[in-house]
Amino acid sequence: PAAPARRSSRTWESGRASAFQFRWHRRTAHSARRKAWFESYTEVMQTYAAFASMQQVEFLCIGTELASLEAYHDKEWDTLVQEVKQVFSGQLVYSFNSFHKEDEYERWPWAKQLDIIGIDEYESLSVSENPSTEEITAALSKRISSIKSLRDYFNKSMILLEIGARSQKHALKKPHLWYAEDPIDLDLQKRYYAALCTNIKEHRFIRGIHPWGHEINKEIPDPLQNDNFTIVGKPAAMELQRCYKQIAK
Repeated sequence: PAAPARRSSRTWESGRASAFQFRWHRRTAHSARRKAWFESYTEVMQTYAAFASMQQVEFLCIGTELASLEAYHDKEWDTLVQEVKQVFSGQLVYSFNSFHKEDEYERWPWAKQLDIIGIDEYESLSVSENPSTEEITAALSKRISSIKSLRDYFNKSMILLEIGARSQKHALKKPHLWYAEDPIDLDLQKRYYAALCTNIKEHRFIRGIHPWGHEINKEIPDPLQNDNFTIVGKPAAMELQRCYKQIAK
């Protein structure tokens, strides 16, 4: 069914397709039956697209960090995008990992059909042991400037679909780690989001962010003792709320 003119800002992301055989991580996933996988995955996405249309979803993510399948599969991705557009009239986004280099962009001509380019940003920041908000802001600015080339190549809006930091000391050195042994540092996480907010306001090509680890379906007994990515019940949540209010003005 056609989606109404007014849509919500909710975003739904796809799951995996049945023909896929995982090898540790989706970024390096491999399937001996790639044609069958894409056919299966396209069916999965059509189901999500129909549901997204009925729920008046504004953006639909058609994939995340499928790095081993992004290049040299133009026909398969083109078919997927066209099939999804048959049932979903909202905006389509795909989330690339930020580690890709500029010479790889030409391998993804299918991405020109997207409305928005998504980025999952977990690269290490070159900061001191206990960085100030200003230091984090400068380090983040370098990172965001480096991914602008992807936006420029495809001439699309960009969303940081995954970005965040654990509430632990040294979290910015290896922000991709889910677990670490470092002590809790709630203020570092707060300063990180303050720095991120400054960058979003300065780098206007970034259309939005999705803070990674926002666990809305999981109760956290004591957020102030939680050292994970989630910002629920932590000072970082208030910082992000303040940021959104500023941007909305």
